[in-house]
Amino acid sequence: MKQEPAAFQKKEIIRSLELQRLSSLKDIGIIKVLCGLRGSGMHTVVSQYISRLHQLQTPEDHIIRLNLRDALYTPLCSEQGLFSFLNERVGREGNYYIFLEEIQYVKNFQQTIDRFSVMDNTDMILTTSSRRIFQEELSHLLLSQYTEINILPLSLDECRQLMPQRERDALFPETGLPLPASLLLPLADRQNSPEYDKARTLAREYLRGILENALVRDICPRYGISDTQGLLSLMRLVCLHRGQYLTPKSLSSLMEEELGMGMNSRTVESYLQALTDSYLICRLPRWDISTDQPLKTREKIYPADRAFSSILFAVPPADGEEGSLAELENALCLDLLRHGYHAWTGRYRGHELSLIGISGTERIYLQCIAQGPSYPQKLKKAENILRSIPDNYRKYIVTDKDQEPENHAGILIRTVTDLHI
Repeated sequence: MKQEPAAFQKKEIIRSLELQRLSSLKDIGIIKVLCGLRGSGMHTVVSQYISRLHQLQTPEDHIIRLNLRDALYTPLCSEQGLFSFLNERVGREGNYYIFLEEIQYVKNFQQTIDRFSVMDNTDMILTTSSRRIFQEELSHLLLSQYTEINILPLSLDECRQLMPQRERDALFPETGLPLPASLLLPLADRQNSPEYDKARTLAREYLRGILENALVRDICPRYGISDTQGLLSLMRLVCLHRGQYLTPKSLSSLMEEELGMGMNSRTVESYLQALTDSYLICRLPRWDISTDQPLKTREKIYPADRAFSSILFAVPPADGEEGSLAELENALCLDLLRHGYHAWTGRYRGHELSLIGISGTERIYLQCIAQGPSYPQKLKKAENILRSIPDNYRKYIVTDKDQEPENHAGILIRTVTDLHI
């Protein structure tokens, strides 16, 4: 029998951070809502959490799981249909764990969720690939408490687990999505091989399926958008200019200059919001550290997975330090979101700060530097900027340069692969 190439042998990565958050909220009466780009691992996290419940000897009939995208469950995609189904299965003795995946497919689901979530013996876990569920439905209509858990593509550390031992020091694997990563990363050292080309083609088709599914099933119907090509073109433009400060007006100009497409700034803004709500892009507004207030002008925009740039849209990596810096910031932005921070770019007394993570009263500053001829000078400048900020929050200089961790009077210098947010 012909052995399957290494690239196509499935290897599961345990999503430890997400499982830890779910476990810490187990049986305390708070609805857990897993949110993220379709294909980023929500289904996997649910499966892994259910495996943990099995290890805790939870009876099988006390675990109720519905993937509401499945046509089999179409009769349940109504308030009465879902209520009747759950009411027949949830008893009064023992704890019940209810998993409702892609809850946005159920019309008027809020009252049914409320009825079961307030029961003393139920634990409710929902998933959705639409942020608008929070803006329009959950936050306004749910009476019960809920918490959002972002499910993002694989982290750098998780991607490295998929790589051969000799390749694990690579800083930026091509993709973070679970399937393409498992296909491509083992072949990182054989990029001209037929196996690699085949894996890349499969990854591209997988990513195209994710994007088209999000457009056709979620974004266009929900926002009433008919210009699918315009939406795709804007997504590609974001990938081309990732890491740059942008506005709807500047993007409108770039659409005309680079793609020959007319799109006014108001339409650009509505399309950006639609892409954000479907977890396809991350928008980072600016934060003024001096006044401790957000700034209303300009923002940086990154794809929610770098594979959209390198594989789906075939955007070539930018040359030199600027390109490496954009990749570095993109990866760290996703890591901040993964750990529950709100991500911003920063400004302090005329100086730009790569990233600020804010979560309640906690804050973290990240100044990114890419290796290159000007690296020593930029390192010194970054250190001076961070030292001038008069607070005691954690301050990091993060580089793609291979070096030992350093502590310069409280300014921590780390290689991106050694940074633990």
